[in-house]
Amino acid sequence: MATQLKRRDFPPGFIFGTSSASYQYEGGVTDRGKNIWDEFTTVQKDKIKDKSDGTVADLSYHLYE
Repeated sequence: MATQLKRRDFPPGFIFGTSSASYQYEGGVTDRGKNIWDEFTTVQKDKIKDKSDGTVADLSYHLYE
């Protein structure tokens, strides 16, 4: 069951933030060439909890105009 967090659960002045990595967005491994993470997730699948890789990702590599 998910926990419902509210703003008041955090101390005053707490700053929320987000982050991402290009690996999550790019995709396009067959067109741009492999990088270290492509190689790692292919060879070390047991190190990734759901055994996924970034082959597809969000495919921004192909969607960029």
